[in-house]
Amino acid sequence: TGTFSVRWSGELEAPKTEAFIFSAYARGGVRLWLDGKQVLFHWNEFSSRVESPPVELVAGQRYAIQVDFFSTDSDPAVSLNWESQSLDRQRIPQQFLYATAGIPVATFAIGQAGARNAALFAASILANSDIVLAQKLADFRQAQTDEVLSRSLPAS
Repeated sequence: TGTFSVRWSGELEAPKTEAFIFSAYARGGVRLWLDGKQVLFHWNEFSSRVESPPVELVAGQRYAIQVDFFSTDSDPAVSLNWESQSLDRQRIPQQFLYATAGIPVATFAIGQAGARNAALFAASILANSDIVLAQKLADFRQAQTDEVLSRSLPAS
């Protein structure tokens, strides 16, 4: 249990040229953007189904997609669906979803530990082009190593 949030982004390919209605079932909040335009917004903790107005898509064309989800539920879940005149409501099949090239992905825990790990990750990226920061990061990591090695292990 606990609060968390996640963002998925990539591309969605339309299988047909027609109007699609997007819907989400969520135990938590969900938001959906297509090509930068928000089409779904349900940003509260309550379980529900929410749907978009019709969105015109062109067969074979890819659209930028972003889904945000958060939950405080002990059993979080979200399902993103679509339907059209020729398709019954269904989860969007994986074959129509694509990762966006060139976007590195990193995942960190929530809370103080996750924030520290995210900061260290960012610092390590920046240290690739900053020799002073690289040395400070190396010193920090050595200090952490020394501190852990100095601890006594409990007797078994």
